[in-house]
Amino acid sequence: MFTCAVRTEKKTPACPKWLDPEAKREWRRLARRINLAEEHTAIFAGYCQAYARWREAEEYITEHGTTDGSGRTLPQVAVAQTYLGIMKEFAGQLGLVPASGG
Repeated sequence: MFTCAVRTEKKTPACPKWLDPEAKREWRRLARRINLAEEHTAIFAGYCQAYARWREAEEYITEHGTTDGSGRTLPQVAVAQTYLGIMKEFAGQLGLVPASGG
């Protein structure tokens, strides 16, 4: 008897319309690669939005440096660090963090 295997692929959930443009680009870049389930949409949207805000802060730092004319640290440094931490949290929940080599 011959049987034909049917390939069933899950459809990737739609990108939320409210995400920033940079967050939408990150969504499109990663959504299919991580086999995103519908129940993880909010977590992944949070990751993508944090990515967009982290990148914006990092671009500002690249252009302006980390301190103002008085030597005080720019707020964008703290913003970048905060959003990098948020990304790390979401990435762990989504399985985006590679396992440690020990």
